[in-house]
Amino acid sequence: MLLVRRGEVLQAHLRREMITREALMAALHRAGLRALDQVDSARRESDGRITVVPKD
Repeated sequence: MLLVRRGEVLQAHLRREMITREALMAALHRAGLRALDQVDSARRESDGRITVVPKD
């Protein structure tokens, strides 16, 4: 499930997956990113992990 697209949080997807914004931001920080504008995409994997892809 896509959670962030080109730095924009998809709020409906967060709600559907029952993920708080704080949990999303923690995943970004674990990936070494400090702000949403550094994120190309973030998605919740089938095993529950959040995968973050930084912008180039």
